[in-house]
Amino acid sequence: MEDERFYWLINRTNAGDIKDHEFNELLSLIAEKPELRSVYEVLTAKPETGGATEYVEAMKAYTVHYAKMQLSGHLEHNHSDQSMEGIRDSKGKGIFKMWILKTIAASLLLGVFVFFFVSKQSENAQLVFISKKGTKNKMILPDGTKVWLNADSKLTLAKQFTGPTREVRLSGEAYFEVAHDKSHPFVISANAIKVKVLGTVFNLKAYPDDEDTETTLIQGQVEVSIDGQSSSRISLKPGEKLKVHNEKNTSANATKKRVKPTILLTKTSVAIKDNQASESLWTEDKLVFDGEPFENVAAKLGRWYNKNIIIEDEDLKQASFTATFEEKTLKEVLAALQYTTRFRYRIEENVVYIQRDK
Repeated sequence: MEDERFYWLINRTNAGDIKDHEFNELLSLIAEKPELRSVYEVLTAKPETGGATEYVEAMKAYTVHYAKMQLSGHLEHNHSDQSMEGIRDSKGKGIFKMWILKTIAASLLLGVFVFFFVSKQSENAQLVFISKKGTKNKMILPDGTKVWLNADSKLTLAKQFTGPTREVRLSGEAYFEVAHDKSHPFVISANAIKVKVLGTVFNLKAYPDDEDTETTLIQGQVEVSIDGQSSSRISLKPGEKLKVHNEKNTSANATKKRVKPTILLTKTSVAIKDNQASESLWTEDKLVFDGEPFENVAAKLGRWYNKNIIIEDEDLKQASFTATFEEKTLKEVLAALQYTTRFRYRIEENVVYIQRDK
């Protein structure tokens, strides 16, 4: 557990969020185990200082980390020898690869699992960040962009991220503080949309099973385009939210002649207070429902508390809730919701069944 705590504190250090008492704890761990000092120096070193010796030490740190992850059952994918080749340093690409090593080694625990994939037939590689149900995490990308990844979410980063465009793919929800770089646009693909930014703060909710994909702009400016309609671009200003309805395939035997889908869009205004909108308060561990139907509330609760929540009454799914919760258990939240809508529930292991209270 001490080693796991060590890597967690390293991650806090690299994210710039470590508190004084946590840093003192980190120093104490290093004092107790002097062999951790070289790992600390490598994992907190600036990328441009990385050389051959640092690379060897980083590989040692990564190997130890990977073994722990595998033994604890956290890893579902194995790194092949070819994957390790993809990490080897080369001129012009050392910064990104050194960052990969630091990220993988420092991302132990708290739900962030990092997988590195390399295609056998090309140099295309991907880093995949996964935040499981019941967890929320923060990371810093190699360009300095800060990302908060909500529960049950996945962020995929291509090796070409350090190329002309900084491209990522999101499934789930994330809050971005994009580092400004006019010559390298930041592009996010999510469901059927692409969000293009230069330097911006915004929240993007793009769970595949949700009815809508939502982009809420806090600062700066973003440009949203829809797949298949690249000529149509929608610009957002701070305090605006764009909803794009997610098209669902209702038939497994769809006709070969595809009909151009009707895209449903809504743009609304949202209140910005202290550089936050209600849509992004989850980054402060606040669970917010803003006039949402019970069906959406149940999905959000399931991700937040790592439960499968089933509403057994169709009419009950349309009940609307507006509330904000902080540091509450699932039972406390459900009890509060019962004050406005009559329902009962039962919990069987990881499944919550909700019925109308007759």
